[in-house]
Amino acid sequence: MKLSKEQYLEIVEMSKIGYNFKQIAEMYSISMTRVWQIVHNNGVGGTNVRLLDIPYDDIKDMHEMYCDGMSTEEIGAKYHISRESVYNLFERNGFDRKRDPHRIYSIDENYFDNINTRNKAYILGLFWADGCNKVSENEVEISLQEEDKHILESIKQELKYDKPLNFRNISKNNPKRKNQWHLSITSNHISQTLNDIGMVQNKSLVVEFPKNIDEKLYPDFIRGVLDGDGCVYIGGNIRGSSVEIVGTVMVVQKIAEIVKDTLGVHCSIKSNKRWKDITKAIRIRGRYQIKTFLDWIYSDAELKLNRKYNKYQQFLNMYNNINNSYLV
Repeated sequence: MKLSKEQYLEIVEMSKIGYNFKQIAEMYSISMTRVWQIVHNNGVGGTNVRLLDIPYDDIKDMHEMYCDGMSTEEIGAKYHISRESVYNLFERNGFDRKRDPHRIYSIDENYFDNINTRNKAYILGLFWADGCNKVSENEVEISLQEEDKHILESIKQELKYDKPLNFRNISKNNPKRKNQWHLSITSNHISQTLNDIGMVQNKSLVVEFPKNIDEKLYPDFIRGVLDGDGCVYIGGNIRGSSVEIVGTVMVVQKIAEIVKDTLGVHCSIKSNKRWKDITKAIRIRGRYQIKTFLDWIYSDAELKLNRKYNKYQQFLNMYNNINNSYLV
């Protein structure tokens, strides 16, 4: 919000007569950090003003929200401060920045100890592509667009996890972006287990294909990766269709190798000027190759994103119509 000169003066005077930063920020729809800047630039308050004048009880409430799974961005928005200020307030008031290990939600802590089912392999693939493992905070999280909520609910059911999903109203500030549902898991054991498998912190440029996953579970893992960071493109003409999966060069090269050795399907590997050198994509083209690959990853699959599975069904209809036309 752009403030007038009169509003600047009002903010300074309100600070002088005892209004706190939170009250002023809410009245003018600005951040508390901006209130501090205005007040500080006008010579009001001492160094303690830098603490943003937030009562201890409010900081305690913030930390409880944080331990319950709310992100620092969401907490900051609620209190009109930045996520960095939230962390600073925790540190200055003696609150641990790690999630509270005494979690009130139940979960199967040992779910990922042995990747021995198709559903485990799928979830691992989805996390590999679209999840985040904050090992330093004992937290694993994933956000998917609003219409994909169903798969997050299925993951919760698999993990016997009773914490509610968190809705993120992203389109409120940017209509071009889609709202999301967010799943946050606070567990030192799960975070460390995934880290040991290869889902490391800040993985986007370093992650490799997971260790010790059974070959019979490759289709499910790859389906999870596709659902997290891939697409099934259906052109107006079936010849223009393709399947693409984006990831680190280490992951996509391994997937291309598996697909070639298992199915005889060729995957081209491509780069993009917008990506860093470590990020690549595999592309499968040709209706026979696409069908062979999609049949393989979707065969008797229980967990899958509906919107991408529907693309597969659309492709099959086009494929079958073409083949039937040859028989007439």
